[in-house]
Amino acid sequence: MCGRVFVAPSAASERLLADYGLEGAQLPTLPNVAPTEAVPVLHRAEQGYALGPMRW
Repeated sequence: MCGRVFVAPSAASERLLADYGLEGAQLPTLPNVAPTEAVPVLHRAEQGYALGPMRW
């Protein structure tokens, strides 16, 4: 499977993270993520949600 993933901070992503209780969380700028690179992923945690790196 091929595909490209781009990660870029924006006002919309900040609002989305704030909606999940992650005010102040920052997304890195990742212009072209390749397979096996870590990307930030929003996931359920023990208490609410968390943003953490996962390999794509």
